[in-house]
Formats: sequence, structure tokens, C-alpha cells
Amino acid sequence: MTVREITENTPKIHERDAATLACDLVRQFITIAIGGIAFAVGTFITATVSTGLFWLILLAFGLSVCCGFLFLMHVIHRISRSDYNITAPSVRWPVIWQIALTAFGIFLLCLSFR
Repeated sequence: MTVREITENTPKIHERDAATLACDLVRQFITIAIGGIAFAVGTFITATVSTGLFWLILLAFGLSVCCGFLFLMHVIHRISRSDYNITAPSVRWPVIWQIALTAFGIFLLCLSFR
């Protein structure tokens, strides 16, 4: 095996590290969203949140978790093909939606305490 074949067949170290860090960050947002769901349910039990706002909070955080899982599944599919590039638009959009929905859910939680 030549040096050229070895470098072409092995992933670039920085791309692999970037994919690892991105997956770790996505898992953190999934944890925040699940915590937001638990917090909203706990707040709703004490009857301080309206029903519509409660379901909107659950929807925002639930979709955030789904977007996180979509990203993780897409990255695992790319890794199985030895492609560690996470800058493709098909990989970026679920993360953008996940972050936006988590921020929206946190905003709605802040509104529930008014």
C-alpha cells in the first residue's frame, strides 16, 4: 500500500474531530430539550402554565430533540461511508433547526413565568 492510498483511505484528523465535537454538542442540546420538557411538565402540574403554551413548549422541545436525532443519524450514515464532512447543507440544517427550536422553547418557558 502506498502513502497516497493510505492518506486517501483514512479520514482527515480535523474532520473526524469536528464530527466528534459536533455530535457532543448536539447531545448537549438534546439534554437541554429533554430537561425543558421535564420542567414544562412539572410546571404544568402546578397549574401555572396555560394549556396552549404548555403544548407549544412541548412541541418546540420535542421537535428540537427530533432534529438532534436526525443530525446524529445523518452523521452516522456519513461516517459509515468514511465521510466525516459535517459542513454539507444536509447536515447543517437539522442542527440549525435544533438550536432555534431549543432557544424558542426556552423563550416560551420564560414567558410562562410572567
